[in-house]
Amino acid sequence: MGNHTYELPVSQVFSTLSGEYFWLHLAFLMEWIALVIVALVEFIAWLVAMFADPMFFVIYAYISMWASAILYIIPVFMIIVHSINRPTRNDLNWTTDGGLPHLIIDIFLWVLTSLFHYFFYPDLVV
Repeated sequence: MGNHTYELPVSQVFSTLSGEYFWLHLAFLMEWIALVIVALVEFIAWLVAMFADPMFFVIYAYISMWASAILYIIPVFMIIVHSINRPTRNDLNWTTDGGLPHLIIDIFLWVLTSLFHYFFYPDLVV
């Protein structure tokens, strides 16, 4: 069988929170924390609203409208800092380390969630 070791993806983020990929991995971690704070709690509030009092969902939908607009853009800035601040290389090549595709996805999700919250929250309150 051999001596194979398996490393969890989360352990890679925590083990490389220094050096060249600090800002990129910090962006991954910040994005995960922001999604848990905003999307997971909002989903649980929606599930509770289906079977019980929907007031918590209405209140948290307003909180998540602003929290998603603020917290979801932070990883975008971290990825931009990663692409500019390259201590070992002077070139700006962020397509090989996953920075550019992740930046595009983060901007798309930030715009999408902001628009959803902006346009659908007033209908939720009425």
